[in-house]
Amino acid sequence: MLKKWLGYRQVDRNEDKPLTNEERHWFRAMVQRIAALLALGPQLDVLQQASTNCFTVAELGISPDAARERREARKKKVGTTKLTPAMKQRKPKAP
Repeated sequence: MLKKWLGYRQVDRNEDKPLTNEERHWFRAMVQRIAALLALGPQLDVLQQASTNCFTVAELGISPDAARERREARKKKVGTTKLTPAMKQRKPKAP
């Protein structure tokens, strides 16, 4: 992404104008943010693994049926218009 952005900002494509100070600061900030995320990657993975079993379905107040439907829905294709039984129950009825 950064390489492509720099490609669009090449001097010959931008009326012979170099990068502005604002653009240079933005680019540097993006590089630093990405570097920080890459450096934190292993720690974030450990924390994510530790957080997967923090709460049970019962502790969150979710019915076992709704939890099962959510798991099944995640496995299905994104963007499906099929309503699950739990979704139908929550759907407001027209007056």
